[in-house]
Amino acid sequence: MFNFLDNLIGNLKLNSKIKTIFLLVMPIFLIGIIITGLALNQILTSSYKSEVTSKALLAMETMNSVREYTSNHVRPELVDRLKSEFLPETVPAYSATEVFKNLTANPNYQNFSYKEATVNPTNPRDQADEFETQLIQQFRRQQDVEELRGFRSSARTKSFYIAHPLKVSQASCLECHGNVSDAPQSLIDKYGTEGGFNWELGQIVGAQIVSVPADQIQQQTKQAIKVTMGFMLAFLATMVITVILVNLSLQRYVIRPIKKVARAAESISHKDFDLSLLRPVQSRLDELGHLAKVFQNMADQVYTREQQLEQKVTELKVKIDHNRKEKEVKEIVNTDFFKDLENRAQSLRKRHKKS
Repeated sequence: MFNFLDNLIGNLKLNSKIKTIFLLVMPIFLIGIIITGLALNQILTSSYKSEVTSKALLAMETMNSVREYTSNHVRPELVDRLKSEFLPETVPAYSATEVFKNLTANPNYQNFSYKEATVNPTNPRDQADEFETQLIQQFRRQQDVEELRGFRSSARTKSFYIAHPLKVSQASCLECHGNVSDAPQSLIDKYGTEGGFNWELGQIVGAQIVSVPADQIQQQTKQAIKVTMGFMLAFLATMVITVILVNLSLQRYVIRPIKKVARAAESISHKDFDLSLLRPVQSRLDELGHLAKVFQNMADQVYTREQQLEQKVTELKVKIDHNRKEKEVKEIVNTDFFKDLENRAQSLRKRHKKS
């Protein structure tokens, strides 16, 4: 990866490198946000579905407890009155349904619904619709299946459901749902003889179904995603602002001072030792200020050595000229012509003295 970055931005200036890295990181971060959002949608949907499922199962267990209490405690106490008066409160399904209505007053369960759907019900309100009938038939085909769950769609809404089989598990149930002739007269007077009879012990006669609108799960999921994505976008905005501020700070406190030092170095290469542009950098107390001071000292030393070198070169040139002149004189003196001329001059001086 670093080799790729070196090949990509190795020849760019420092400022361009920072901008390029930022442009490379931003798409990666945006892709990360999208992937996180999708994953979060799945996780939150599953989480809320699990929460709704837990509530539905708890409600169903509560209704089963109500059914058992009604069957084992309420009905035996009122069995004598059933001969002359039918009391729906003695029917487990009725008690469970009415108790669940009270439960929906709780905000946590206000959107839940409960139904003991039956293909052959005593009370018409418990009549299974087409979808519920399919669930009951599936329970009958697969006796080992204890629970079905999923989504169902109707003309108006889509809901998530959990269904358990309703089985005739006690012989006391057949007192009202066995043969018509054995049923209490008060029950027949209220509901007639058309439905709710000829059940058998151990038979699956219906399904206990708890439902909740699917849009509730979706709304909770969307709300959580909005909040989470809001935080992530705020983090992204903070990151962008931070990068911009860092870039501006680098421009002001790093890149521009470095450029001044670089221009000073270029001026030295052209034998221009006016380094006044370094003074603002030298006044800083950070590493770049120290660098500028060191560079100034180095430039002063270079200038001094340059001057010394020029002086030595000048002296060397003078010495070389003097030596060259001496050599030229010696060469002239040592020539035959000069020696002959010198001899003639000596002869002339001698003659002049004799005369």
